[in-house]
Order: sequence, then C-alpha cells, then structure tokens
Amino acid sequence: RDGNKKKSREKGKIIKKQQDRERKFQRSRDAWKEKCKEEKKKNKDLTEKLKATTSQLEMNNEELQEVHREFEEFKKKSLRAFGKTR
Repeated sequence: RDGNKKKSREKGKIIKKQQDRERKFQRSRDAWKEKCKEEKKKNKDLTEKLKATTSQLEMNNEELQEVHREFEEFKKKSLRAFGKTR
C-alpha cells in the first residue's frame, strides 16, 4: 500500500507540474495575443494618420502647382506689358 501511495503522490506531482506548465504557456499565449491586438490597433491608427497626411500633401502639391502656373502667367503678362518677351 505504501508503494502505491508513493507512486500516486509522484504521479500527482507530475500532473501538477504539467498543469502549471500548461497554465504558464496559456498566460504567455494570452499575453502575446493581447500584445498583437494592441500592435494591430497602433498600426491601423498609424495607417490612417499616414493616409491623411498623404492626402494633405497631395492637396498642398496641387495648390503649389496652381500657384506656380499663375505666377508664370503673371510673369509672361508682365514681360509683355514692358515689351520684353522671353
């Protein structure tokens, strides 16, 4: 009987260690899942900011091109007004 009790206790200790390991792995997995979820949210937010910035830059570029065209036209008119052409 004592031998059986000893074996049973040893098996119980082995099972407990295995369960502890499994719980540790589960906590680690859950922590990684949470971290991945946070990173995905950060990436999504950054992507949205980048798109907005890109859109703003494109709009500014178009405005600058328009101002440049107007400047060139004004320059041509001014030169013609003074009788000087390119």
